[in-house]
Amino acid sequence: MDSDIGPMKRLLPILVCAGLVLALRVSAGDKPLTYYVQLIRCSEHDTSPEPGSRRVGRKLAEKFEGVFRCKSYWEISEQKVDVLPEKSARARLKNGRDVEIDLKEPGKRRVTTFHNGKVIDRTVEPLGEEMTLIGGDRDQTSHWFIVVRRDKPGA
Repeated sequence: MDSDIGPMKRLLPILVCAGLVLALRVSAGDKPLTYYVQLIRCSEHDTSPEPGSRRVGRKLAEKFEGVFRCKSYWEISEQKVDVLPEKSARARLKNGRDVEIDLKEPGKRRVTTFHNGKVIDRTVEPLGEEMTLIGGDRDQTSHWFIVVRRDKPGA
C-alpha cells in the first residue's frame, strides 16, 4: 500500500504548483476595467424629475450644455460595473433601463442599451474612448441619456 501512496505524494506538489501558476496567470492578465454607468435626464424645469435624483457634476453638465438646450441635468441612477477583458457585463438602472458593456472584441467597447428588455441602441467605440453617450427624447421638453465612463462621476 505504501508503494501506491509514494507516486501520489510526489505528484501532489507538482499539481498544486501547476494550479497556482495557472491561477496567477489568469488573475494577473484579467484585471477588470471599471466603468460608471449613469441614467441622466435633462429638462426645461429646474426641479428634480423624480425622488432621489441628483444634479450631474459640472464636467458632465458642460459636455451636455454645448449640445442640448436644457435648463437642468439630473442623474436618475448610477451603477459601477467591472468588466473583464474579452467578456461583457450588464448594469441595471432605474425605469427599466439596462446597459451591457462588451469588451469581447480587442481594442473595442460595444455598449448596448435596453429598455424593458428590448434593444434601444448600440454603439462601438475604441476601448480607450473617455465616454460613451446614448440618448433620446423623453417628451417635448425633456431628454434622457445613458453615459458610460471610466472616471468616477461627481466632478
